[in-house]
Amino acid sequence: MARDAVPVNTIPEVQRFVAEQDRLRQFRQQNLQFFQYLEQLAKDYNEALAAARAACKQRDVSCGPIEKTSVKTTYDADVMYDLLGREAFLELGGALETVQKRSLDKKRVDFNISSGRIDKDLAALIRKTSSSFASNKEVSIPEVK
Repeated sequence: MARDAVPVNTIPEVQRFVAEQDRLRQFRQQNLQFFQYLEQLAKDYNEALAAARAACKQRDVSCGPIEKTSVKTTYDADVMYDLLGREAFLELGGALETVQKRSLDKKRVDFNISSGRIDKDLAALIRKTSSSFASNKEVSIPEVK
């Protein structure tokens, strides 16, 4: 069991998920030929969709169910500066900025939190923890419109 792991029956939502997972696994085994056919259909569908999207994107058009939803224009200041030089860059709409960036020495901050030099209430605002979870694959049945 992973660190901080609790038994499945501890959390009702996880217990329900495991039951549904077992039910789906059992149904799949009972209908193996159908699921193999469905998986092949889904694979073919997804390959055709990817190819259609790529073709429309390459041509920059909407076609049938493949719809272009927006156009975004970006500008590259570094390229403009390199191509035109400093004077023309500034004259034609470019600007030079100084960006200030703050950083921390995490070990020193942790030490100052644990020693009490940084108040625990402030420490809770400064230092955050977050957990990551393994990605459980969702079941997906392709929809035909």
